[in-house]
Amino acid sequence: MEKLGFKVFGVNGFKKLRGIYAVPKIKPRELGNFVCSISQVLLKLMGLNKFSYGILCVKEVSQ
Repeated sequence: MEKLGFKVFGVNGFKKLRGIYAVPKIKPRELGNFVCSISQVLLKLMGLNKFSYGILCVKEVSQ
């Protein structure tokens, strides 16, 4: 997607921390969501979006 001119952002944290329907594997769920949020920030800082559960792609269109 980056080769097509999109900015790519990782979402929902590290993919191994989430199960089906993006439900956190860590219980209780609140703790799992917190850990996933922290992992999302760390993945962004390290430039490792490919390890995120999902991606968000944004492309600016000139007028």
